[in-house]
Amino acid sequence: MLTKSFGSKDSSDMLSEELSDDFDLESFAGNIAPTEDLLNGNNDAPIIKLINGIISQAIKQRASDIHFEPYEDQLIIRFRVDGILKEVLSQDSRIASLVIAKNKDYF
Repeated sequence: MLTKSFGSKDSSDMLSEELSDDFDLESFAGNIAPTEDLLNGNNDAPIIKLINGIISQAIKQRASDIHFEPYEDQLIIRFRVDGILKEVLSQDSRIASLVIAKNKDYF
């Protein structure tokens, strides 16, 4: 499944950006607007890049788990680090179903 997701050169370039030390998850997430195009599924790249960035940050922070918590008006992402849940990102709730669906594709 990972080969299918990351088999192309474009995908590997995109993945390496999220793994770099310079990648700012909050800044990138702030630039994702839940527009009609994104919600219609015409372009999954921003969601995939967001998920890759979340996983990369979790690894860097040595998180034991990642929590995706969808609420009525926001999606909160938390990492468990040293037994403590720490909020790392809050996004518009309209992208929650996209993020969760892509996570199901990965795992």
